[in-house]
Amino acid sequence: MSSISRSMHIVLCTDNRYVMPTGVLMQSIGQNNTVAVHYHILVDEDFASDSREALTDVARKFGGECSFYVISRSFTADLPFGKVGMPAHVSLATYYRLFLADVLPPDLHKVLYLDGDMIVRHSLQPLWDEPLDGYAIAAVPDMSAPNNAKRLGINDYFNAGTLLVNLDYWRKKRSIESFGDFLQSRGNEVVLHDQDVLNVVFADAVRWLSVTYNFQNGFILSQPHKQYAARLQPDIDSCKTDPAIIHYTVYNKPWNVACFHPYRDEWRHYQKQTCWKDYRYDEPQPKKWIHYVRNWLFRHTSYVPKYDRMVYETGLMLSVKN
Repeated sequence: MSSISRSMHIVLCTDNRYVMPTGVLMQSIGQNNTVAVHYHILVDEDFASDSREALTDVARKFGGECSFYVISRSFTADLPFGKVGMPAHVSLATYYRLFLADVLPPDLHKVLYLDGDMIVRHSLQPLWDEPLDGYAIAAVPDMSAPNNAKRLGINDYFNAGTLLVNLDYWRKKRSIESFGDFLQSRGNEVVLHDQDVLNVVFADAVRWLSVTYNFQNGFILSQPHKQYAARLQPDIDSCKTDPAIIHYTVYNKPWNVACFHPYRDEWRHYQKQTCWKDYRYDEPQPKKWIHYVRNWLFRHTSYVPKYDRMVYETGLMLSVKN
């Protein structure tokens, strides 16, 4: 694999349902990065050939390539999934992250993992160049870190949407065994799937990153709804009008009817550059013009939109069309 040393290596986990968002993410990466990207895409046994071709075409458009790795159902058969209280919009594919060190080539030492419900707005080179010596991962604090850390009995909590992964550390420490031990002993405590597992196992091995590399919905909520740690506010204020990576967390996504995210239209801009450009939204114009005003103010001033999470996350969902 001669490209190992020359490329930026990005890991994606997807299934047939999430092909379009994954392709849009790849489009945004390609448009904002000049380095060749080798995508390592973890999929299930039912992943369709036309889905592979569509993602490969996006990568090749920007001089990149794709390698696909099929995760057997036997790997995920006993994982805690689908319990009451777990996020309903999360796919079983999220757990594929736990198998990175055992699935990826042994001569690959570092990868950047990105969730499929993201867009990249700037070069990833500064993130890729972050040192990882002595750390298992580099990650961004979660938008509900205090609550989740307390729930699991740890000091802090990261969001696993962006992970710079030290594969050598994972292999040396046999992290896959630690993941299994946690799931066996405390699997009943898991709510946020493999993100909970990673946080507990790597609680003392995290290099913390700026929120610009994983700018989550919770960072734009009004003060009464704020769940993130107060120490993050200066970082949020400094990058909220120009974050490097937007993460469309929680229920309504940019391809859903009820999404009023301030960066919704930017996601759709990248989508229009892909083979999914003709995807149609059965979406009437919103009756509340205030959403447009809030979006504009958020983008161009220091104003923080007063979104109510319960309202924000309630609405008609559309299935993702491949």
